[in-house]
Amino acid sequence: IFALIALAVAAAPAALPQVATGTLPAVVSAAPDTFLQPSATGTIDLSTVFGLPSVAAADTIVQVQTVLGTLNLELFNQTAPLNCANFLNYVNTGAYTNTLVQRSIPGFILQGGGYTVAPPATLSAVKPTGTVKNEFHISNTAGTMAMALAGSDANSAGTNWFFNLVNNSSTLDNTSTGGGPFTVFARVLGTGMTVLNAIAAVPTYDLSSRANADFQNTPLINFSNSVGFVYTNWVRIPSMAVIPVYPPDATTTSVLSFTAASSNPSAVTATVSGHTLTLKAGASGGSTITLTATDTNGNQATSRFTAGVIGLPSITTAPVNQTVTAGSTVVFSVGATGFPFPTYQWSLNNAPISGATGSRLLLSGATTVAGNYTVTATNSTGAATSSAATLTIASTANPGRLVNLSMLSNISGSLSMGFVIGGAGTSGNEPLLIRAIGPSIGPGTVFNVGGVMIDPTLVVVQQSDNTKKFTNAGWGTPSSNGAAVTAADNATGAFGLTVTTSLDSALVQSLPPAGGGYSATVAGASGDSGNALTEVYDATSNYTPASTRLLNLSCLTNIAAGSTLDVGFVIGGTTAKTVFIRASGPAIGPGTLFNVGGVMADPQVIVSAAATSNIVLASNAGWGGDAVLTSVGNALGAFAYTNAASKDSATIVTLEPSVPYAVQVNSASGGAGTVLVEIYEVP
Repeated sequence: IFALIALAVAAAPAALPQVATGTLPAVVSAAPDTFLQPSATGTIDLSTVFGLPSVAAADTIVQVQTVLGTLNLELFNQTAPLNCANFLNYVNTGAYTNTLVQRSIPGFILQGGGYTVAPPATLSAVKPTGTVKNEFHISNTAGTMAMALAGSDANSAGTNWFFNLVNNSSTLDNTSTGGGPFTVFARVLGTGMTVLNAIAAVPTYDLSSRANADFQNTPLINFSNSVGFVYTNWVRIPSMAVIPVYPPDATTTSVLSFTAASSNPSAVTATVSGHTLTLKAGASGGSTITLTATDTNGNQATSRFTAGVIGLPSITTAPVNQTVTAGSTVVFSVGATGFPFPTYQWSLNNAPISGATGSRLLLSGATTVAGNYTVTATNSTGAATSSAATLTIASTANPGRLVNLSMLSNISGSLSMGFVIGGAGTSGNEPLLIRAIGPSIGPGTVFNVGGVMIDPTLVVVQQSDNTKKFTNAGWGTPSSNGAAVTAADNATGAFGLTVTTSLDSALVQSLPPAGGGYSATVAGASGDSGNALTEVYDATSNYTPASTRLLNLSCLTNIAAGSTLDVGFVIGGTTAKTVFIRASGPAIGPGTLFNVGGVMADPQVIVSAAATSNIVLASNAGWGGDAVLTSVGNALGAFAYTNAASKDSATIVTLEPSVPYAVQVNSASGGAGTVLVEIYEVP
């Protein structure tokens, strides 16, 4: 029996370490932004980007494959050269192939290297080539590997090795307890100790009467002590082999492996062979290249850089003319190509505007000045200036405003669409037409929506005290309600409800502004589910700037995987209006103020005119810490986005009046989850 077994009684159980310090994949030097000529190629050595900080590329690494996982060892060639050479001799000659872990003492050590096993269950001792001199210099701490001794002689190490599961320095670093000190010659890298943890969790058995005294604490998998053991019961080590830290080619096993992805493959493709990244330029454009280094146990490090095709800036989407009332918020935006990615400078009447250096120009209050606005995109190869967008300041009693908010969704249980009315400098109640439509948009109608809710009921709730203000279940009942709804349909331009006996619901009410606003709650009268259209219309007959108006829509709803939520709104009046739109998932999830479970990880928004849905007017998939969005959200009193890396989305856009607009909300990756959708007017 090897000397260290007698020391096991002194070892106290302790938690296994999970990470060897400094041996996880890490970015050691950021990859440089790369500018290529059209169709040219470039390479980057990924061994200069990633590494294991405390492990040198020239160090000797041995990979140990066990039946319960794979781990890597770093040999201490400088401090224990004889023991390392002894170990490597057995590794390189294949002597350790199909060896087994013959001793497991949780809270102490795992030992192997003494025996091989072959089917059906034939044990053979590994033949030693001699003994090796003691080279004790490194303490027997958790995660280290040392040579076992054949007795009390410190120079008697042969083939047997052991892993320290805990800090055994007090027992194995000295000779006072006999048989030491034990020479540490390697350590486990990364999270390889999780593999040893799994081995240490395997039940052990005393097999000394069936084998020999070395098998008193032997781990066996799926073993019944009442029957004989078979080949698959043994905790085997099928192979040990020396491997490099970095892969020299596409097929050689190594500690690290690499992948690369391009956000815009039409501009630049990214491929990896071994540790060489090759970039291939297209005709034009730029891309974000995402590099990932992964170690044997699945730990990863990620680095990103910009690559693209060198090209002059070009304006692809010019800012458009806008007409607004004095002091209103206006957003001008520009789209441009070119690489390196261009910077921007906005000008008013050819004079640069201080601080206006983004792809979007936000004007509000005193900065909303009539004139001609242009933007110049510049990179190291040149510059391009947009055509002028004229901002006109109009005086009108009929300014742009939200006059309709709507949502088509599949309702299971109930749906509450919140809305807020009011506005600075306004007073009085606001007449509203509120509808919950199912049958009138179903099969056979002009909308032909399938799977509609056959009997949507409508409840208007004041949110501040959760009181029910008005209800309807069947718009034509009573007849006075039907007459009011028909008149409001005609006045607002809503499609007409013509079948008075249909189970669509609608009502007309004049509501005062209220803290927290109102919600239109829709549910099936018979408890059914289905598609329904929830709508709120401003039914004001003689609007003035002092009239109470619609300010905001919000809805918390679940979107199925691969599905899209359609939200609509209409801007009335004679001038343009700016709207702020958000789709929140992570920002309302667990750990936030809202603590909503099952949120969508990556909701994105796409804004278009309803009649030309193929033309995107604004979009966002990840707000990215945008300062303009933060400023606008704060001014509106919206709850703050605090994580710039979250995949919550938001956008701000100025839109022309008398046009129905559509907001599509879905997952960028096609997933499912709960989303909070909000549309705000921006004063």
